[in-house]
Amino acid sequence: MILSALIAGSALFLLAPAANADAPATSPAAAEFEVEFLEMMIDHHQMALHMSDLCLEKAVHDDLVALCGRIAESQAAEIEEMQGWLRDWYGIEHEPAMDDPAHHEQMMELEMLSGEEFEIAFLQMMSEHHAMAVEEGIQCLGRAEHRELRTLCREIVATQVREIALMERWLCRWYGDCRFTYLRRA
Repeated sequence: MILSALIAGSALFLLAPAANADAPATSPAAAEFEVEFLEMMIDHHQMALHMSDLCLEKAVHDDLVALCGRIAESQAAEIEEMQGWLRDWYGIEHEPAMDDPAHHEQMMELEMLSGEEFEIAFLQMMSEHHAMAVEEGIQCLGRAEHRELRTLCREIVATQVREIALMERWLCRWYGDCRFTYLRRA
């Protein structure tokens, strides 16, 4: 399912018109989508940063600590990039917000866990979190007008699919949870 969506999204990427790199999208629908997507993805990445910070403190396996460091680094850079686009293209300043009560509950749950329990919960939650970003990224490929944004969306999809697969392998190898549900859902 994800592979066919990536292929379709890549075809749309090649066919979609490109907006001027310093101006809003020319289509009002594309402009509205881009603003909503950028604000949502900035907030979504901020949640991943919070989760990754906890992981850096609490993870048991060195491989997971390394992954959390990469997630934090890449998503912090993407937040800055997306904030710059909002500012440059639409004159909007957007600071990350975590207004969703479900996110607060997840963070509280993770904060209370340690050791193996933390790792299991983190791997499951981050896989689900990434699956949501994959779904949004695929939509972006067909709806965004700015080439730079479509490129970022393609990178988000590819990176997060790889990371989901890795986290699912670790869940199976380390903890015997071999259900592999997140990639099928996305």
